[in-house]
Amino acid sequence: MHVTLFSRTTSAPAPSAAPTQSPLVAFLGQRLDKARAQTDRADVKAQVLGAALLAGAAVAVGLGSVLKPPASVTGLAWAAAGLAVVVLGFLGCTVWPRPGSPETELEGLPLPALAALVADDDAYAAALHRELTAVRKIARRKFRWLRFAMAGFGAVVILVVTAATVALAA
Repeated sequence: MHVTLFSRTTSAPAPSAAPTQSPLVAFLGQRLDKARAQTDRADVKAQVLGAALLAGAAVAVGLGSVLKPPASVTGLAWAAAGLAVVVLGFLGCTVWPRPGSPETELEGLPLPALAALVADDDAYAAALHRELTAVRKIARRKFRWLRFAMAGFGAVVILVVTAATVALAA
């Protein structure tokens, strides 16, 4: 008795009847996905920068309490701490605007309204364009705040290195 467990000659499943999209709708959908990916990248960069800032602040506070720095370093340390708080505010502004916020329209549409919108290519393309414009605006805003935060982080590092140099020289 011969039993075949796996057949090498299998037929491919029939393709499903997927609705076709216009090239404009497909293009706008791809651009929207790219814009959303940019907002995600900005969020990740802000989170990494925030983690580095908080870890550096923890180390600076720990070293400051152990080493007892001279009074000349205190002003630089307070300036660095104040600037670090401002940088955290910039990072918060980077992370806050989300693509799913009320500024974007397609995220919160009820299913029947979305189905009716998708059925009409021109209306769907117009809605995708509005959504793309809103998400790109959010991405630009995120990266602007991120640039401010990175510049502030650099200034904090310079202040900390200066304070450490002054403390070691004293």
